[in-house]
Amino acid sequence: MTEIHQQSGPGRAGTARPGPNKAVLIGVGTLLIVLTNAVIFILPPLLPIIQAQYGLATVAETTWLYTALTLGGGAGFILLPRLADLHGDRNAAVAASAFLAVGALVPAAGDSYSTLLVGCILMGFGGAAQLLPLGFLRRNLGEDGITVGVAVLVIATGVGIVVGMIGGGFIVESLSLRGFFIILTIVCAVTAIACYAVIPHTPPAERSGRIAVLGTVWMIAWVAAILLTLTQGLVWGIAALIPLMAGIVGGIAWVRVERRSTSAVFDVALMKAPLVTASCLCIALFAAVNSAFLLLLSTYAQITPEDLRPADAYGLGLSALQTGWLMAPFAAAFLIRGTVLDRALFNGRGATVFVIGALISASGLAWLAVAHDQQ
Repeated sequence: MTEIHQQSGPGRAGTARPGPNKAVLIGVGTLLIVLTNAVIFILPPLLPIIQAQYGLATVAETTWLYTALTLGGGAGFILLPRLADLHGDRNAAVAASAFLAVGALVPAAGDSYSTLLVGCILMGFGGAAQLLPLGFLRRNLGEDGITVGVAVLVIATGVGIVVGMIGGGFIVESLSLRGFFIILTIVCAVTAIACYAVIPHTPPAERSGRIAVLGTVWMIAWVAAILLTLTQGLVWGIAALIPLMAGIVGGIAWVRVERRSTSAVFDVALMKAPLVTASCLCIALFAAVNSAFLLLLSTYAQITPEDLRPADAYGLGLSALQTGWLMAPFAAAFLIRGTVLDRALFNGRGATVFVIGALISASGLAWLAVAHDQQ
């Protein structure tokens, strides 16, 4: 506290760094959110193209790319906000953008399934930076920081989903899959430079503390082992029980260690607060449904019926770009939902929003189940 008061004293006034340009700072925050959401939603429409280009035998192999992206994102959502608290907003944003750039560069250079899998993990981790603008906008825009940050998050997320779903297909059809990753690498590198140049390097929110890297990686590992069993069980047979047992034992050991850890991945006291656990469960279920919907629709839309036996024929035979346009209403609905229902969240009606969202999602899925084979 003494150091803070000394730095703000009259003797330091002449050397004080001018405040950031608010419009430019909001622009960088918007860019970061658009990019990270585009990376997350750019992959599903491209999966059938990736499967064909790399000669992947099963859909499970293909969807593991999206699973790797999601697991990397899970680690990023835990570690990046903590990194921002301990080392500052600018360092966290630059690090996340660097992960995105390297994650796109790896498959661009390697041009193989294994390098793409590694790249998806790195891009997923960096993609969790979509929440960082809430922090640095709140800290640098004063009283309006929270309001502006939430508005930017909602609008930029919708834009990012549209850009991801349509942009990837457009680039791949115009260039190639490798060319797409080269362009993505350049965009991510430019974003990293913009974050370094614009986001102020303010003192960290916490002077000391630890980042639960080991606990986070451990959690991702045992979850991945269980998912591996679920996706490869029919292929590996009884051998699939090995990762299943490893995941179960690893998960039990992780819980026991986390209960005694001084730098646990999750704050146990916070999880016991009213509605926190229920909210986390609801978010997980919504995320699972959205991911399943995107993967299923991408595969179904791009299957060519003429390539299958008449008795087994299905699909629409669309291109990646056409599939992106088909998914555009999903992004538009997200944007409308954000502008309409977020006001209810601010008024403390979170449970109502969850219920409305669940009913709308259920009605949409029910409609697809009933009318999916109609012309």
